[in-house]
Amino acid sequence: MFPAPVKLGERASAWDSGEIDNWIAGRLAERDARAGT
Repeated sequence: MFPAPVKLGERASAWDSGEIDNWIAGRLAERDARAGT
């Protein structure tokens, strides 16, 4: 699941870059496991 945003204000949100990097790494690991690499 994609990381939850952090509300900065009424119309602004942000995401923790470390959480995004971990999410991307997990997706790549899943892809590579399915490909057998």
